[in-house]
Amino acid sequence: MSDRLGVPVDRVLDALSAEPAWYAEQFKEIERRYALSDAAAAAGWTTSPFEAKPFIRLRDGRFVLWSAHAMTSWLTDGFYHRSLTRAAAHDDISAFTAFNGWLVERYAREIVEQALPTRSQPGAAAHCALLSTAAEAVEATHPTSHLTMARISCSSKSAPGASSWIRG
Repeated sequence: MSDRLGVPVDRVLDALSAEPAWYAEQFKEIERRYALSDAAAAAGWTTSPFEAKPFIRLRDGRFVLWSAHAMTSWLTDGFYHRSLTRAAAHDDISAFTAFNGWLVERYAREIVEQALPTRSQPGAAAHCALLSTAAEAVEATHPTSHLTMARISCSSKSAPGASSWIRG
């Protein structure tokens, strides 16, 4: 795999794995940052270090996959955590979170638009009403969110109510 990527093997292994001491440091930092009590820390809710590096490097050179979910998360949530860590190292967290938010919002909009029927299909008006009700619920429960579905209007491409989310 390293040859195909044109990256040294050590860099690939560092991206996918760490020694137990690295995980211990990461968990201590999380506990410190969020002022977790011993009970909260022991509850095991925090898994982000495993999402960032799903394989534990053992002393004898073998690797242990923490869980199948950790490997999947390495490709999804782990990418977010690695990117956020890199942005923090460059004092650029707000630019990263703004960009990531834009990506997620755009993806969500595309998914909603693809899920809605076209204007000519039966049930399009009902979907518009349902989507508008959902938007109002989001605004009511999350009035200070970075992006709210402040208004949903109809587009010619999709059902009434499918076209736009605007910054709140």
